[in-house]
Amino acid sequence: ESAGARSGASLASALHEVTGGRAGWFALCAADLARHPEISDAEILERARDRAAPIEPPASVRRTRDQASRDARRALDDGAARRALRILGETFDEPERDPLASELLARAFEADGRLEDALAVLEGRGEDAERTWRARLAAKLGRYERALAEAGDDAEGRAVAAASALALGRVDDAEAFVRAGLATQPDAPERVRLWLLMSDAALRRGDPSGAVSQARRGLEQATAPSLRAEALSRLGSAQALGGDPRAARESYELALEAA
Repeated sequence: ESAGARSGASLASALHEVTGGRAGWFALCAADLARHPEISDAEILERARDRAAPIEPPASVRRTRDQASRDARRALDDGAARRALRILGETFDEPERDPLASELLARAFEADGRLEDALAVLEGRGEDAERTWRARLAAKLGRYERALAEAGDDAEGRAVAAASALALGRVDDAEAFVRAGLATQPDAPERVRLWLLMSDAALRRGDPSGAVSQARRGLEQATAPSLRAEALSRLGSAQALGGDPRAARESYELALEAA
């Protein structure tokens, strides 16, 4: 697999944004791909972000705590989770216990895919306002009962609870969580996700026509390309299970175009 074969439009666009279009950094990324074809696009972007990062102070110069928290936050905003982890680890003796660092540490662990570590940090913080965050991580780790216990009363929390209930086969509970989430009148992203969860619940009940209807409601309110792709994919699944393969194929094709 060559560097050219790997350089899809989405990766090239992301690299251009990260590097500011500077040819030298593009060349270094191409060299990475050529030498290490096994690494993922995410790793390529991480390396590019590290190269494009502001010059780090010498190891002998220790950041102040405030500087470290600002630099770590900036790294996270740039999508460079490992750089953020390095900054926090170099400056704070126990970042998981430090009020200036612990929330940033949890964010960095989550962004780096270290969900167990992120959840452990959040458990140590014990913030009630972070219940839904803890629930989301628990659900990603397959701990659905824990997610149900932690999920907050906001729309995102209800969505996490509904998805967890579906994973446990509790369709009635899932639908109740969706209705409670919709009653909060959430913004479009969560509203779309809630309707799609209602579509999933209808499929679990063996009601593909109802699932199609709910997925369409979600699609009507999805404006962001990623949300439209998700809604179209769920619509296609409902149409396929409802015995309409032609409509399902069209929905899947539109989902690919929107992604």
